[in-house]
Amino acid sequence: MKKLSLLVLILAIGCISFAADSPPSATISVTTLAAALPPSVTLTASATNPIGAFWVTAAVANIPTVAHVDFWVDNALYHRENAPLYSLFGAGGGVPNTGTLTAGSHVVTALVYTNETALLITSAPLTIIEGTPPPTTYAPSAPTVAICGTSSSTICISITPGATTPTNSAPVGHRLYRQAPPATNWTMIVAITNSAAVTYTDTGLPPSTTFNYQVIDWN
Repeated sequence: MKKLSLLVLILAIGCISFAADSPPSATISVTTLAAALPPSVTLTASATNPIGAFWVTAAVANIPTVAHVDFWVDNALYHRENAPLYSLFGAGGGVPNTGTLTAGSHVVTALVYTNETALLITSAPLTIIEGTPPPTTYAPSAPTVAICGTSSSTICISITPGATTPTNSAPVGHRLYRQAPPATNWTMIVAITNSAAVTYTDTGLPPSTTFNYQVIDWN
């Protein structure tokens, strides 16, 4: 009897029919939220400062609550800032002063805390120069070499330094090199400490022999 009732129920369901489909609804478009940006802290510094006038700023982003920012200089806690702008000012760099540094190179990092003890993120280290650095020394321009005389055993070489420009310093001296083809190596025969034009006589040479000469200036 149960089997017969089940068969009747299946047949009844099989006889059910549906009405025609309705038109589709209006289309809606949904975009998921953007991924949360990671917290960050970036250090920037002013250009080279006179002694005591350094200025370093920590830009904090994507951190809703900042309790304070600790500035470490050369691996030691140097100053704590409790409100933006999170900055270090040297004695001549702004108000309030946050200290002075000795002349030379220093490494600064910023540590961001969300409460008194919870460190969230540490900046990449930033190297600053305190005090005026020594002037940059640039390489000299290429010198000019010419022959000023020959004999059966000597060759006179004239050396003229290259022009001094904003990117080329005056030389301290000239190094004269000689090559004897078919050899490909160059041999330094003299180093002349003189920034001006000079001449040099290469002596003791065999007759009827070809030589190449080249000069490199240094400073």
